[in-house]
Amino acid sequence: MLRISLTLLPLIFFIAFFAYPLFKILIYSFDSSEDIAIYPFAKILTDPYYLGRIWFTTWQAFLSMILALLAGLPIAYIFSKYEFTGKSFLQALTTVPFVMPTIVVAMGFITLFGNDGILNTGLSKFLNLNEPLIKINNSLTMILIAHTFYNYSIIVRIVSSIWTNIDPELERAGSILGANKFHVFTKITLPMLLPAIISSALLAFTFSFSSFGVILVLAGPKFATIEVSIYQLAVKLMDLPSASTLCIIQIIFTYSFMILYSNLQNRYSNWINIRPSKNTYKPKKNKRDKIFIILGVIYILILRK
Repeated sequence: MLRISLTLLPLIFFIAFFAYPLFKILIYSFDSSEDIAIYPFAKILTDPYYLGRIWFTTWQAFLSMILALLAGLPIAYIFSKYEFTGKSFLQALTTVPFVMPTIVVAMGFITLFGNDGILNTGLSKFLNLNEPLIKINNSLTMILIAHTFYNYSIIVRIVSSIWTNIDPELERAGSILGANKFHVFTKITLPMLLPAIISSALLAFTFSFSSFGVILVLAGPKFATIEVSIYQLAVKLMDLPSASTLCIIQIIFTYSFMILYSNLQNRYSNWINIRPSKNTYKPKKNKRDKIFIILGVIYILILRK
């Protein structure tokens, strides 16, 4: 009896909090006072405004993904190639954005970059200006900065975990055979990193695509994504059929991205358990490497700010 109860509990939870809401969304998305049940889909998919919201959601997520890659890959390289004091602390620090509440992050960005924020107040006093120098309130720039802040840690975690597990002997062998550093990277390292880079980028894209709180607080209705449009339709306009239709579209996109992510993750999962031996060749840090590490640490701290 106890075993049956323990089996039923997760099933009841799944039905109550996932299957039933999803079923109701489907019902609402096909429910209409019009003659044809497909009307809500036709209404959304032929409305230039909502087509524009779908397009904006897609390309802002793509830009956010690119910026997250540019911010995260250098840090992943530093974490995978160098040992230095405070490395574990910095690795833990990069995960902080991922667990911070959206409203806290949004208010932090407004406090820092807003028209009356710390940066503008300081610059106005220093340069004797009458108006803010940095004007990114309610703008795409603010959205992209916030998404980069949230998502660069995904790139760092996934890529560095794979990069660390690539045996340096492979790169050293390429150098011995006459390949320069560029060819060693493009012919040996990059092919092994590519699945991790693509899958982490896809995950960052998915999170930016489904962004809600960041858009709502930092940008407003002018830059509404699919999620924000769903909120506006359901809460403000009480148009549940249209809101449900957008929900279905969002679910289709999100599940497609996650299926691609899972497939790519399986391609590099075998690397997770391959650890270089303790005797594996590790190049000694020269003066240039030490400077690079210092600059890298400063770079991480700037991102955290």
